[in-house]
Amino acid sequence: MFLLIVTLTVGPIPLNASALSSDAIQSFQQAWAELDGNADSWVVPSLADSPLQIELHIESLRRSSELPPADIRQALLSDYAAHASVQRLRRHWLQRAWQVQNYPAVTALYRPTDGLTTQCTYRLARAALGRINTSALHSLYVAAPNRGACGDLIATADEQQWVGAWSKAERMKRLLKLGQYNEAQALADALGPQNTRLAADWIQARQDPETYLDRQPEGQHRKAALRRLISKAPDSAGVRLQPDERDLQEWRAVHLILDQHPKVDSTLDELARPLQTRSLKEWEARHLLIQEDWPRLLKRIQAFPPSLKDESLWRYWNAHAQEKTGQQAAAQQAFQALAQRTSYYGFLAADRLGRAYRLPRPHPSAANGLGRLTQRYEIQIAMDLLTVGQNTLARQQWRSVWPTLTGPEKKLAAALALQLQWPNEEIRAAVNAGLADTLHLYPDALRPVMQNRQIDPDWLLGLTRTESLFQPDAKSRAGALGLMQILPSTGKRQAKVSGVTWRGDAGLLVPDVNITLGADYLAAMFKQFEQSPAAATAAYNAGPNAVKRWLPAQAIDPVLWVETIPFKETRNYVKKVLFAATLYNQTWGKRDRLLSDRMAPIPIRND
Repeated sequence: MFLLIVTLTVGPIPLNASALSSDAIQSFQQAWAELDGNADSWVVPSLADSPLQIELHIESLRRSSELPPADIRQALLSDYAAHASVQRLRRHWLQRAWQVQNYPAVTALYRPTDGLTTQCTYRLARAALGRINTSALHSLYVAAPNRGACGDLIATADEQQWVGAWSKAERMKRLLKLGQYNEAQALADALGPQNTRLAADWIQARQDPETYLDRQPEGQHRKAALRRLISKAPDSAGVRLQPDERDLQEWRAVHLILDQHPKVDSTLDELARPLQTRSLKEWEARHLLIQEDWPRLLKRIQAFPPSLKDESLWRYWNAHAQEKTGQQAAAQQAFQALAQRTSYYGFLAADRLGRAYRLPRPHPSAANGLGRLTQRYEIQIAMDLLTVGQNTLARQQWRSVWPTLTGPEKKLAAALALQLQWPNEEIRAAVNAGLADTLHLYPDALRPVMQNRQIDPDWLLGLTRTESLFQPDAKSRAGALGLMQILPSTGKRQAKVSGVTWRGDAGLLVPDVNITLGADYLAAMFKQFEQSPAAATAAYNAGPNAVKRWLPAQAIDPVLWVETIPFKETRNYVKKVLFAATLYNQTWGKRDRLLSDRMAPIPIRND
């Protein structure tokens, strides 16, 4: 196979202007599926003049356990440099070289931009060659996770005494901050009694703050223990606070507000003014919103620092309070200014005034520039990969080209992504190219697959954009997958209800499956929360049980309810989704639903 590699012609390949034929697409997909079973299945005559032939070759090599000789590796990395996927091949070869203990190959294949795991492999290889860099080892020892190659590096560094007590102490401190208490305590015990006590105190202050404060009321971790205790029991924590601990006093007040505790007003009255923390300033204002105490709200907002007072959020509620207290002219002027903005509060203000929304500009004209852009070989690779359904590779290829584009070319890239119906890259290109006020930020390519669902397509588009920016293979740190960011556990349950065959987590990366399950789940939340889009959207983000706890005891303005959702992430999420849904309706949809139309009554809490 390697003789064939050397004689393969590579480099920029002229492509026809037309898209790949259906036969070419099918040939590629079949060859890709057969790569594991046949070492030479990457050779597809019908793709001889396509970058896809090289992509098949790269993937074939990546799936092979063979490590080519150094000269062939170097030739391939050089000849295929225009293909971003060759970096995956390089990292595969590096790991294979490590497995066969070819340490010179590991060091030759390593690049400083590789991730932590590869860095650990590289440092182990250098150590095996007698080249130990203690400074680099210290950094990795402190920061690396204790698994895989990095776990081997940490264990070997301890065994061979490559790092000293200072490095171990720094790693222990980092583990404590990350909450990895078992490993931190074990490392502390190895360092001696002083570190054992240090780690034990740190852990107790956060896991059992009351016991810690009883033992050491003025201890090193007093503040951390008090913050933890306040978050658990803000009322009883008050007796432990000293008058000069203003930040903790204010932190306690925030939690009393979040708990809707009877002592909120008396606690706020006892605090020294002006308040120090932004968090309490905003939560006191939200508390006054819930009470609909408009005179006091006006007073508190006016006491905000200019940077906070000028935010759209507080400009809107200041105007609302002015209107409620009879200051009609000032309120109208403020709402008029806000209505000029393309934002959640801009749309709310426009609705109050009965005015049309300020919408994003249409797509800028791409003139004849797209032809020049698509002639770039690197762009052709991305386009072909996208056409055959290799979305992840296509995105990696596309983004590898981005740093080489000029300013005008970046704007053309947004237009090209629109033409390719590639919404996640259209948004990204628009933002990075300075086209943030155009419809490029709100692609409509997925509308056809969102039609005829239980939920209107504008709402689905707004929610999906907020969840994943339309990236079909998106994966969150929490494990949510796909366009609508569905947790596998939720997807599996919903599949039974929706009558969809569950094919495991990977099924959530199939756009139609993901949208079906996500739309049906959102429809279930919509029904459960009595046709309230705001409550259903909050439940999609935070779960229905959390939203049940947040429901009001009596009727409340839905806009006010959204503003006082306790979780910042969910509060902002609901605003983003409902704003985007409205914008989609007013630009691409039927133009029949305003933002205020989506503010249906919030269900009353059933205690």
